Amino acid sequence: GSRDRCPAVLPLPNLPGNHEGPRDHRHRHNLRQGQHREMDIHPEEHHLPRHQAAPPHAAELVTPNVTLRRLIQSWCTLHAAHGIQRLPTPKPPVSKSQLLKILNHAQTPQTQIKSLQTLKSIASHNQTNRRCMENAGVPDFLASLIVTNTESRKACEEALTILFTLQLSESGLKALTLNTEFLESLTRFMQHAGYESRVYAVMMLKSMLEAADPALQINLRPEFFVELAQILSDNGACQNAFMSCPKH
Repeated sequence: GSRDRCPAVLPLPNLPGNHEGPRDHRHRHNLRQGQHREMDIHPEEHHLPRHQAAPPHAAELVTPNVTLRRLIQSWCTLHAAHGIQRLPTPKPPVSKSQLLKILNHAQTPQTQIKSLQTLKSIASHNQTNRRCMENAGVPDFLASLIVTNTESRKACEEALTILFTLQLSESGLKALTLNTEFLESLTRFMQHAGYESRVYAVMMLKSMLEAADPALQINLRPEFFVELAQILSDNGACQNAFMSCPKH
């Protein structure tokens, strides 16, 4: 009979995603609003600026350079059999007290040449040493030695070589231009020294004039320009002297 007939419409269970009643719809709407409010409370958690500093604990993950170098050296030692050479430990820059001690020895004739050669070795090592030497007053000492020491030509040539190697800053070059006796000594170098020292003298004067006031060029003696023209005219000897200059 009528009891055996199937209903025209079967009631569906209230499954998620299948049908939402008014109460379920309001619950989901409130949940979404709550999520938005929660995101608005801490917007920086979702949009971090690129320049934000690293968290404090990140510093613990950084390996110090000294530790890293020791690890590399240990690895090189373990693989020495495969031709891996050990990474050398860098030398600390020269100190002012060390330089003053060397300058003191350079004032004594018996130890002057050896002290100047030590200064030349320190200057050729790296730029840090050269700046330390400039700050310690080494250029003034060398310029004074060139002016006053007229007996030892070798000592003067060593001092001039060191001055060229120092690659002085603009302020250091300007300080030398104020020493007119040193300018005259450089002119004597161009007249009587060997080709290498003559080229050093020309290069030093060139650097000094570029850093100095234009009025200084007016005070230069004519001998300077005569010797400069003579050196430039001897192309072969000048080229050999330039090739023998230390490269940095």
